[in-house]
Amino acid sequence: MLMPEETLPPIEKVTAFSWKFYVGVSLIIISVILGVITKIFFFMNLHDLTMMWFWGIIYLLSWPMLILGAWWVGKEYYNKIKKYTEYKYYQESIKKTSLAFVDKAKHHTSRVTEGVKSNLTKNIYSAKKTISKLKKVKLLKKKRTKK
Repeated sequence: MLMPEETLPPIEKVTAFSWKFYVGVSLIIISVILGVITKIFFFMNLHDLTMMWFWGIIYLLSWPMLILGAWWVGKEYYNKIKKYTEYKYYQESIKKTSLAFVDKAKHHTSRVTEGVKSNLTKNIYSAKKTISKLKKVKLLKKKRTKK
Protein backbone atom coordinates (compact mmCIF):
# COMPACT_ATOMS: atom_id res chain seq x y z
CA MET A 1 0.00 0.00 0.00
CA LEU A 2 1.41 3.38 -0.99
CA MET A 3 1.79 6.20 1.49
CA PRO A 4 -0.09 9.47 1.03
CA GLU A 5 1.99 12.19 -0.57
CA GLU A 6 2.28 14.30 2.59
CA THR A 7 4.24 11.58 4.41
CA LEU A 8 6.73 10.83 1.63
CA PRO A 9 10.23 12.24 2.10
CA PRO A 10 10.91 15.21 -0.19
CA ILE A 11 12.66 14.49 -3.48
CA GLU A 12 15.56 16.78 -4.19
CA LYS A 13 15.70 18.36 -7.61
CA VAL A 14 18.72 17.64 -9.78
CA THR A 15 18.06 20.65 -12.00
CA ALA A 16 19.74 23.29 -9.81
CA PHE A 17 23.36 23.54 -10.95
CA SER A 18 26.03 26.11 -10.15
CA TRP A 19 27.34 28.73 -12.54
CA LYS A 20 30.30 26.49 -13.42
CA PHE A 21 27.96 23.95 -14.97
CA TYR A 22 26.31 26.50 -17.23
CA VAL A 23 29.61 28.17 -18.13
CA GLY A 24 31.03 24.71 -18.87
CA VAL A 25 28.14 23.90 -21.21
CA SER A 26 28.69 27.24 -22.94
CA LEU A 27 32.42 26.56 -23.29
CA ILE A 28 31.74 23.14 -24.81
CA ILE A 29 29.29 24.58 -27.34
CA ILE A 30 31.61 27.46 -28.25
CA SER A 31 34.55 25.08 -28.52
CA VAL A 32 32.72 22.73 -30.86
CA ILE A 33 31.51 25.61 -33.03
CA LEU A 34 35.03 27.10 -33.14
CA GLY A 35 36.51 23.71 -33.97
CA VAL A 36 34.17 23.13 -36.90
CA ILE A 37 34.56 26.67 -38.28
CA THR A 38 38.35 26.68 -37.94
CA LYS A 39 38.66 23.32 -39.69
CA ILE A 40 36.59 24.62 -42.59
CA PHE A 41 38.64 27.84 -42.89
CA PHE A 42 41.90 25.94 -42.40
CA PHE A 43 41.22 23.69 -45.38
CA MET A 44 39.86 26.59 -47.46
CA ASN A 45 43.17 28.50 -47.00
CA LEU A 46 45.70 25.81 -47.87
CA HIS A 47 47.39 28.23 -50.30
CA ASP A 48 48.02 30.94 -47.62
CA LEU A 49 50.50 29.83 -44.94
CA THR A 50 49.73 32.73 -42.57
CA MET A 51 45.99 31.99 -42.58
CA MET A 52 46.69 28.28 -42.06
CA TRP A 53 48.73 29.11 -38.96
CA PHE A 54 46.06 31.52 -37.72
CA TRP A 55 43.23 28.99 -38.05
CA GLY A 56 45.42 26.20 -36.68
CA ILE A 57 46.22 28.20 -33.55
CA ILE A 58 42.55 29.06 -33.00
CA TYR A 59 41.69 25.39 -33.45
CA LEU A 60 44.30 24.41 -30.86
CA LEU A 61 42.97 27.08 -28.45
CA SER A 62 39.48 25.59 -28.74
CA TRP A 63 40.70 22.34 -27.15
CA PRO A 64 41.51 23.81 -23.69
CA MET A 65 38.05 25.42 -23.74
CA LEU A 66 36.52 22.03 -24.50
CA ILE A 67 38.54 20.30 -21.78
CA LEU A 68 37.76 22.97 -19.16
CA GLY A 69 34.06 22.94 -20.05
CA ALA A 70 33.91 19.15 -19.91
CA TRP A 71 35.71 19.18 -16.56
CA TRP A 72 33.31 21.69 -15.00
CA VAL A 73 30.20 20.05 -16.41
CA GLY A 74 31.35 16.55 -15.53
CA LYS A 75 32.42 17.43 -12.01
CA GLU A 76 29.22 19.36 -11.25
CA TYR A 77 26.97 16.69 -12.72
CA TYR A 78 28.88 13.93 -10.94
CA ASN A 79 28.47 15.73 -7.61
CA LYS A 80 24.72 16.04 -8.22
CA ILE A 81 24.13 12.37 -9.10
CA LYS A 82 26.82 10.86 -6.86
CA LYS A 83 24.42 10.17 -4.03
CA TYR A 84 22.21 8.09 -6.31
CA THR A 85 25.09 5.72 -6.97
CA GLU A 86 25.94 5.15 -3.33
CA TYR A 87 24.48 2.46 -1.08
CA LYS A 88 24.32 4.92 1.84
CA TYR A 89 21.77 7.14 0.03
CA TYR A 90 19.40 4.24 -0.54
CA GLN A 91 19.87 3.01 3.01
CA GLU A 92 18.96 6.47 4.37
CA SER A 93 16.04 6.75 1.97
CA ILE A 94 14.66 3.38 3.06
CA LYS A 95 15.18 4.34 6.70
CA LYS A 96 13.24 7.61 6.28
CA THR A 97 10.43 5.86 4.43
CA SER A 98 10.28 3.07 7.01
CA LEU A 99 10.15 5.56 9.86
CA ALA A 100 7.30 7.36 8.13
CA PHE A 101 5.42 4.04 7.83
CA VAL A 102 6.11 3.23 11.49
CA ASP A 103 4.88 6.65 12.65
CA LYS A 104 1.75 6.37 10.56
CA ALA A 105 1.07 2.82 11.78
CA LYS A 106 1.65 3.90 15.39
CA HIS A 107 -0.79 6.79 14.99
CA HIS A 108 -3.49 4.60 13.45
CA THR A 109 -2.91 1.82 15.99
CA SER A 110 -3.36 4.25 18.87
CA ARG A 111 -6.59 5.52 17.31
CA VAL A 112 -7.90 1.97 16.91
CA THR A 113 -6.84 1.09 20.46
CA GLU A 114 -8.68 4.10 21.87
CA GLY A 115 -11.77 3.17 19.87
CA VAL A 116 -11.67 -0.42 21.08
CA LYS A 117 -11.17 0.68 24.69
CA SER A 118 -14.11 3.05 24.55
CA ASN A 119 -16.30 0.38 22.92
CA LEU A 120 -15.26 -2.16 25.56
CA THR A 121 -16.06 0.18 28.43
CA LYS A 122 -19.44 0.94 26.86
CA ASN A 123 -20.10 -2.77 26.35
CA ILE A 124 -18.99 -3.65 29.88
CA TYR A 125 -21.23 -0.93 31.32
CA SER A 126 -24.21 -2.11 29.27
CA ALA A 127 -23.44 -5.73 30.20
CA LYS A 128 -23.41 -4.81 33.91
CA LYS A 129 -26.77 -3.10 33.48
CA THR A 130 -28.13 -6.14 31.68
CA ILE A 131 -26.83 -8.48 34.39
CA SER A 132 -28.35 -6.37 37.12
CA LYS A 133 -31.68 -6.33 35.25
CA LEU A 134 -31.48 -10.10 34.80
CA LYS A 135 -30.78 -10.56 38.49
CA LYS A 136 -33.78 -8.42 39.34
CA VAL A 137 -35.93 -10.41 36.92
CA LYS A 138 -34.72 -13.70 38.45
CA LEU A 139 -35.40 -12.42 41.93
CA LEU A 140 -38.90 -11.39 40.89
CA LYS A 141 -39.46 -14.79 39.33
CA LYS A 142 -38.28 -16.50 42.50
CA LYS A 143 -40.55 -14.34 44.59
CA ARG A 144 -43.47 -15.08 42.29
CA THR A 145 -42.78 -18.79 42.37
CA LYS A 146 -42.57 -18.75 46.17
CA LYS A 147 -46.00 -17.22 46.55
